[in-house]
Amino acid sequence: MIEPLLRRFLVYEKRKQVVIIGTILAGLVMVWPATDEYIAARQRTHDAQIQLEETKHAIAKLPQITEMHKRQTEEVKTLAQQLVSGKAARKLQDDITGLGRRTGCTVLRAQLSDPSRRTWNQLDHPIAGTSLRNTGGETPFQLETRQLAISVAGPMSGLYAFLEGLHGIDKVIHARALSIKGEASADPNKKNAGTLEMSLSLFDLTKKETAEL
Repeated sequence: MIEPLLRRFLVYEKRKQVVIIGTILAGLVMVWPATDEYIAARQRTHDAQIQLEETKHAIAKLPQITEMHKRQTEEVKTLAQQLVSGKAARKLQDDITGLGRRTGCTVLRAQLSDPSRRTWNQLDHPIAGTSLRNTGGETPFQLETRQLAISVAGPMSGLYAFLEGLHGIDKVIHARALSIKGEASADPNKKNAGTLEMSLSLFDLTKKETAEL
């Protein structure tokens, strides 16, 4: 049965073309998967090269990013030292009394209020925050504000020196009401005396307290 078929195939005038086509088809069957794998490998190589270039670019920027992070960390550290917590506010009371003595004045009052609190927003401002149109979204922090009412009596030169001393305090504070009144006195030693009245706002940022479930 097979032998007659082979004879017919051998005498078939287009047997060369049949052999060639069969060889080509057999080759395609074997080569086509390899071609797909080659294309996929080229794509992976291309993607890897892009990723490598991005990595090199990121590494080149690393010193700059490190320096920026260091600078921002120092700024945050400095700001944290300038904030006036409850403990810092009580110390400031004592410092103001000492400042009065050093400038030849008498601190009649240095009264500290309880803190008021409100949410601190992204574009906030400690003084003008409530009147700003856009304060951004909320942050995990809250602004604590304490009022320190001060009354100081002494010579006018001492009162001005007292104000200069307050100006040199490196804390986040804001002078609100301020007035200086001269004292009328028949005593020649008190003709240049006066009284200083002022109110300081002391600011601190604290984490919001999470409500317990």
